[in-house]
Amino acid sequence: MLQHLITCLKTPKSLKDSMKTIKDSSSKTEKPELPINNSLPSASSSANSTMNTEFQESNDHDDIKIKLARAIFVTGTPLSMVQHPLWIQFFEKLQLNFKIPSSKTVATKYLDKIYREMRLELNEELNSCTYLHLQCDGWSNIRNEGIINFLISKPRPAYIKSLYTESNRHTSEYLCQEIEKVMQAYGENKFLVLIGDNARNIQKAFQLIKLKYPHVVPLGCCAHVLNLLCQDIIKVQEITLFIMQVITIIKYFKKSQRLTSLLRKFSQGQDSTQTLKLPCVTRWGSHITSLKSLKANRSALQILAVREDVEIARDIKDLILSDDFWTKTGECISILEPVTESIFYLESDQNRIYRTYITFKDIQAKIRFTLTDISTLSEESKQQILTSVSSRCNMAIRPIHLAAYMLDPTTQG
Repeated sequence: MLQHLITCLKTPKSLKDSMKTIKDSSSKTEKPELPINNSLPSASSSANSTMNTEFQESNDHDDIKIKLARAIFVTGTPLSMVQHPLWIQFFEKLQLNFKIPSSKTVATKYLDKIYREMRLELNEELNSCTYLHLQCDGWSNIRNEGIINFLISKPRPAYIKSLYTESNRHTSEYLCQEIEKVMQAYGENKFLVLIGDNARNIQKAFQLIKLKYPHVVPLGCCAHVLNLLCQDIIKVQEITLFIMQVITIIKYFKKSQRLTSLLRKFSQGQDSTQTLKLPCVTRWGSHITSLKSLKANRSALQILAVREDVEIARDIKDLILSDDFWTKTGECISILEPVTESIFYLESDQNRIYRTYITFKDIQAKIRFTLTDISTLSEESKQQILTSVSSRCNMAIRPIHLAAYMLDPTTQG
């Protein structure tokens, strides 16, 4: 309307001037038009960005779940941990939108996936190796099922499989057949050494393999030989009787809740936190662990033995207060210690074949020297121990051990 009055021919001149003045004043107060910003995202591009972010988060969460499942499997953690509220809260705190997988998902989807991945990685690694050696051992589980475990070293050992033998007898022919299957799976010409325990069926199976593959060197397990040596020493009459006394004392205290509690109390007062331990048939070197646990609690045991408010059987009390008993304890430890220390040394995952020969020589020298100061053993018993040491050394050492020792740069000069 304002523009019409200004342009109309019939509008008086004085009115037109007034209208122009009003128009000019109003135009100065108008807000300038904002420029168009082409950089602002459109609706479609914003949606695409959201989808990409969600896709990335989904991939990240899957990767976290796989790593979590692998950690659970490798460390032997119970699958039920993923159902515990504290673990759920922990992962939600780390990532708000992360949902921890259920134990069923871990046990099915991720177990199968990770097993296939790890098996593929292991096969690729073994196939790329030039030389390998095979280890096997058989026993029965708590359900009396026959099992043979196979490991391949490169030189670091890797678990390959467990074979359930079912109704098959562990004859040398059967064992030879199963060993050959594992060798053929990874290239039989790559295998230079076979290692197993010193049972006759295992060693005969190794000899059958050698007839077919002459380049293979069959060996017994040196750590197993040393465990047999421990058993030989413990079978010496005086030591057998003494070990029975040690076991009697430990069982006497462990079966009483009050004595166990009092012993723990007085042991802490003597700066000893080691509990009494019984030897275990399936744990190599456990006799010396038992002896050392008894020696570490000597002061606490003797305090309890002289207290009037503590009731202890007379025969147990007499042993605890006997200096001769503790002398025998120290002497047994000094005889067994070189052997058990060598067991732990040789059963390491590290490659120590070049140290095998000198390790057995050191055992012979240390035990021979120790026996000269032993007063509680007869000369006949001392000679029995030395004969056992020599016999077990001859059983374990093979030309390959001597060659490895001679080729070791640290033994030169």
